[in-house]
Amino acid sequence: MLRRLLVTLALLSVAVFVLPAAGADAAPYNPRIPTTTHITVVTHGPGNDVTLLIRVTANGGGTPKGSLDLGVSPASAAGRDARAASGTPWHKTVAYNGGRISVTGPAVGRGSYVATAAFDASRHKFLNSSDLTRFRLGNGSPHNDDNDNDNNGILPGTGGPNLLWLLLGGGLLVAGSGAVVVARRQRTATA
Repeated sequence: MLRRLLVTLALLSVAVFVLPAAGADAAPYNPRIPTTTHITVVTHGPGNDVTLLIRVTANGGGTPKGSLDLGVSPASAAGRDARAASGTPWHKTVAYNGGRISVTGPAVGRGSYVATAAFDASRHKFLNSSDLTRFRLGNGSPHNDDNDNDNNGILPGTGGPNLLWLLLGGGLLVAGSGAVVVARRQRTATA
């Protein structure tokens, strides 16, 4: 029994070295660089044109260039996360050659709207990307509502603890550390 096991192990070890190794082919490398499209809507009150501020960034490797398909449409009443009502009342395609561009959009009245920007890269080096933001013009001052954009570089609230919970947690940490120190001193004193 032991002899069979040893013979089997010897044959397997010889087979590993004698049999030619299977050729390893490298997976195709796709050097295309991801892009991120950012759209911000600046409103000037009901009945006035909106201004679309668009920027496309890439994670290194140059400036993305191509075209931007822009759209502004009324938001769907079917739900808050619905993309847009059927049919886009305003659509425009513009060339994009880097940086932040400003495009004058349509005149909009009171209500909720969805603005979209889709980047189509002209060079094979970059991937396409898109962005969507919702905005609303209500009674009185215009304001954006639930933007999906980068909020001008300010991090959004992530639901973290407020100051009271932070102080309470810090106090518990200090109390626990103190209890460990006292327990160790008592143990070394009795030993």
